[in-house]
Amino acid sequence: METNEQMNVEQTPEESKEPAKAKEETTRTYTDKEVDEIINKRFAKWQKEQERKVEEAKRLEQMNAEEKAKYELGELQKELDKLKAEKAHSEMAKTAKAIIVQNCKTQPQDALVDALVRDTAEETSETVKAFIAFNDEYTKSRLAGGEPKKGSTSALTTDQIFAIKDPNKRLKAIEENMDLFRKEK
Repeated sequence: METNEQMNVEQTPEESKEPAKAKEETTRTYTDKEVDEIINKRFAKWQKEQERKVEEAKRLEQMNAEEKAKYELGELQKELDKLKAEKAHSEMAKTAKAIIVQNCKTQPQDALVDALVRDTAEETSETVKAFIAFNDEYTKSRLAGGEPKKGSTSALTTDQIFAIKDPNKRLKAIEENMDLFRKEK
């Protein structure tokens, strides 16, 4: 029989014969204490929100018409400032993305663009320029010698490379002919 402290899913003898994978798929069980903690946290959050709303209503009741208008105007101004900042951020992100596409010939991910956008246009411009410079340097270094070319220029085959007795020469031959060891997709 179950106790109040632990809620468990009872298994019938037929269920206990199922594979272990099926047992892993059972839902999570919670103790009464865990359920109480979850409920208490959510209730406390709800209660704080309600208290904030009541305080706001009391404050508005105590204000005269002119004070209410000033307060509401202040709230609207805050919201307007927030929306303006979001719009400016969005516009800077679009511009930054266009500049990156133009200079790097690739579509950047939105997360990268968001990381490059700053509070002002000047700061955003500097970060975008720094990224483009980094990308150019990286691309040049990859093209200069790091990336193997498609199609081996050597006449060696994989069997010939593995037949090389000297391990150092064999490793060098493998490095020079990496395209022979890559699987084509």
